[in-house]
Amino acid sequence: MSVTHVIPGGLSVGRRVQSHATMNPRPFGAGRWPVLAVTSDRAPRVGRPTPARRPPAPDVDPLVAEAAAAGLETIGLLEQRALEAALDFRWRRVTNGRRALMDLVNGIQSIVQLAVSAAETTGIDLDFLCETDGRGASEATRLAVNALIADQRSEDWPVLANTLEGRFIPALDCWRAVFDALVGSGDFDPRGFAA
Repeated sequence: MSVTHVIPGGLSVGRRVQSHATMNPRPFGAGRWPVLAVTSDRAPRVGRPTPARRPPAPDVDPLVAEAAAAGLETIGLLEQRALEAALDFRWRRVTNGRRALMDLVNGIQSIVQLAVSAAETTGIDLDFLCETDGRGASEATRLAVNALIADQRSEDWPVLANTLEGRFIPALDCWRAVFDALVGSGDFDPRGFAA
């Protein structure tokens, strides 16, 4: 028998104990009191956390790695800018919000161009990299930008702010997953499942 679970009370890791029912009584003053532990006939390694094993990272072209790093950094900046724009639209600072939208559109164009060139270098098809709902980053971005345009035309600024936070920022997260896949971080499965 080996210890698989310990009742709080002070059992040191890896120390084997007998069940309380079969324990021999100790004479008074002969050391510590017995510790209650749950035991089973499981293998000694069951229940212990094991370090995650990942396959070694494939050799990545330095230019692709640099493009992915630049893309990920730009995505972080665009997320921050989108939150600022949402705040501007909520406070009816429309001029500042429109400037921020121009920055966001230019930034997402740069992200797409960077991802396409990195994908061409690695030979990965961007359409193959999809999310769990089957939509790729380009489709999520297209839907988000179309919604932003519609909200801007209707001049419903709180709805536009919600679209920025609810659709545009998740579209940026899709691009983050694409860049992770391009450098082979191992956290992205092209079928849409977590690794």
